[in-house]
Amino acid sequence: MGKPPRPKPETEQDATRPGKRPQMSKPNAHLADLERLVGAGALRVAIDRLLERTPDKDIDKDVDEVCEKLFRTLRKRCPHLVPDRPVNTGQVGPKIDLGPETAVTLFRGAAMKLAGDKQVIWVLGDSEILVFTSRVAIETEPGRIVVHLPVRTDQTKDVVIKVPFAVGSEKRPAGLMASTPMRPIGPEAIVEIWAEALTAFAWGAVLTLAEVLANRAGQDPDRQGLIAFNLLAGAEGLSIGTMARHGFDRRAP
Repeated sequence: MGKPPRPKPETEQDATRPGKRPQMSKPNAHLADLERLVGAGALRVAIDRLLERTPDKDIDKDVDEVCEKLFRTLRKRCPHLVPDRPVNTGQVGPKIDLGPETAVTLFRGAAMKLAGDKQVIWVLGDSEILVFTSRVAIETEPGRIVVHLPVRTDQTKDVVIKVPFAVGSEKRPAGLMASTPMRPIGPEAIVEIWAEALTAFAWGAVLTLAEVLANRAGQDPDRQGLIAFNLLAGAEGLSIGTMARHGFDRRAP
């Protein structure tokens, strides 16, 4: 028997070329999945991701404007998280959850809003202290927040004063009530003179943060911003409860 004919090799023209791989559009790492954020912690994650896009210089300019843009974007992309409809008189609005890093970012903006500048000098008699409001920080744990205030004096140079506050937690809500030691934690030469002022400024910055966020989170039927009524601290960050003003506190027509 003869040998079977050898198959002809495929020529370049006979070969089937693979089609081009479809190009995949790259999703926006910060915003692409905001619409899918649901359940516990969704608002915290959404705010965290949005603020990743916020340069520090924007916080320096105006924390009110930053929060306005933040909630405007949330309403557009996640209407189920932050409804745009007015909150009825005396009714509860959205709860604002802030992760640890986001809380620090916005807290600095609130401190600068309260102080009016990135750093301020306080004078009391012959004593002076420089407070770096653009470098403040806040840390949280269940039922407790600690405000870090970087300051400078001629005697101590640069130091950080810590002002702890006992506040509400998920297990024990306390509204906007807080307690704090008589003196902050820091060098005696500073806290001896500036304890009251430092404590007042630290708590004022916390309330400013809550006020700004609540005001931008929604409106009542009179188109006034919401108010903060509850502050909860935990290892995962801060939560601020919002509500519409009661009837006796509404703006006169």
